[in-house]
Amino acid sequence: MLQESNRMRRSAFFLLSGGWLGRAAVAVAVMVLVATAIATEPASFRTGPQLAETLTRRVGFEISGDSRRDALQMIAKQFHVALFLDRRIDPDFPITYRTKKTPLGTALEEMASQFNAAITWLGPIGYVGPASEVRKLQTLRALTHRQLAELPEVAGQRLLQKHRLHWDRLTTPAEIVQSIAGTYQLQWEHPERLPHDLWAGGNFPVTDCATQLTIVLAGFDCTFQFGAAGSSFALKPIPARVTISRAYALEGRERDQAIGRWNRQFPQAEVRREGQRLILTARVEDHWQVDPAQKPADTPDPKSPAASSVGRQVYTLRVEASLEAILTALARQTGLSLVWQRQAIETAGIDVKQVVRLDVNQVPLEALLRELLKPVGLVSIRKGQQLTIAPEAK
Repeated sequence: MLQESNRMRRSAFFLLSGGWLGRAAVAVAVMVLVATAIATEPASFRTGPQLAETLTRRVGFEISGDSRRDALQMIAKQFHVALFLDRRIDPDFPITYRTKKTPLGTALEEMASQFNAAITWLGPIGYVGPASEVRKLQTLRALTHRQLAELPEVAGQRLLQKHRLHWDRLTTPAEIVQSIAGTYQLQWEHPERLPHDLWAGGNFPVTDCATQLTIVLAGFDCTFQFGAAGSSFALKPIPARVTISRAYALEGRERDQAIGRWNRQFPQAEVRREGQRLILTARVEDHWQVDPAQKPADTPDPKSPAASSVGRQVYTLRVEASLEAILTALARQTGLSLVWQRQAIETAGIDVKQVVRLDVNQVPLEALLRELLKPVGLVSIRKGQQLTIAPEAK
């Protein structure tokens, strides 16, 4: 049904949802979403594994002539995902986009690329902004979380608590930041430094203090520094290059191989030796490739495991990291409880920290685990939500 209001034709948003596999039955639903009908009542957001599943679900829709803001709002409401549009992106410019049987996360990336933007997921919130600046945000979030680890324990725990982020229409960013400061019992130093602006209403799922401030301030090319006691914060400009350094304990030949591999894999990064360790200075996404277990549990991967709408799980994963790190990350993404038969594995002479490569596309979990474990002599045994890793029987 196509609705018209005051003789003005509203553009239609057509949704096609179906299974992952070609043989799966496809259910088609055609809907009309009118941008002005979006209300401000509290939304129900997908988070964690549900959000990852939603982003990898294949959908089809068409947007014709809606503004960027309205198009994102319609998608957010239809799929129960949280999307934030950077203030540097013109929200009123019309967009035309059509896709069919495309993962939702990929569709959002394609839409953003039409106006030289990109999307990254800061916890459960998809941030859409200028591509060059969006590349910095995950690392900025990681750096601000590192600050929390250096604060007194009580302050760090307070700032890690998750609260809902929301504001009314025509609220200024300064008022939003002051509200966040009040929620987390923080004193904002020099608040007059944030330019005046008026924003559309916002309603987002619960996140921690560092994530909320990162999202609100990034559009002003600002980040922040917590005071030493964790009772205050001050704004500071985002550097032209944002990186984070982490140490990796590697031995002998493995260390030498890692230097060459990282230099090829991350050409913009810096690798140096420090005793028995390697220090990698790079974007945090690069560190996630080295050790997938470092990725925050609340951050979805649009190209990671997901359940299809017909109940069959399929996985796409390309990674080079330690066997242990890959399995740990998989368990976290799928909600499985990982159990290692470590004594038997050690007796079999298998090193779970060895670096392996995995490149699979749209395969069931069982096939992914077989591809990962069989070459090193391991098997997986699943009982309910428990996944046991053991040596292969001889």
